[in-house]
Amino acid sequence: MEQPEGPYPLIVILTFIFFGAALVYYILVYLDIPFVKKNLKKYLFYRNLQRIYQPYLIRYFPFYNALSDRNKLKFERRVQKFIDMKQFIPRGGITEITPEMKALAAGSAIQLTFGYPSIYFRHFWRILIYPNDYYSTITKKYHKGEVNTDYSFITSPTPSSHSQTP
Repeated sequence: MEQPEGPYPLIVILTFIFFGAALVYYILVYLDIPFVKKNLKKYLFYRNLQRIYQPYLIRYFPFYNALSDRNKLKFERRVQKFIDMKQFIPRGGITEITPEMKALAAGSAIQLTFGYPSIYFRHFWRILIYPNDYYSTITKKYHKGEVNTDYSFITSPTPSSHSQTP
């Protein structure tokens, strides 16, 4: 069998590599499959915050508003990475997770860890969101948030839970 001459085989190989890399990038960035979120998204590079989340950071996080422009960008990128890495699950009558809910949960987590370089609560890959306080079958009490042993964090990050109370 004769080998084709010229750059043809090299072009075919480079084309397959390019499209393979594009497919891997698409899977990592855009698919919200639990396996991908739990195991692969932690390897993503930082990317800028999607515009839909920024108004909620400005509205609910005085900490964010007090940051320098450079640190705001750092905070935003960490919030976006947190959102990318987690699976947000509605509970207690919520039918869909809104961008506001994601921004509140992610902003709260990043605010807690902002002075540390790469803490994203990797062991908590599922965030269960309730509309308000919920009854815990474990403690037999009502809670605003709880950490569960099955690698999930349970919260009710409604705007009212972030408001200042006397």
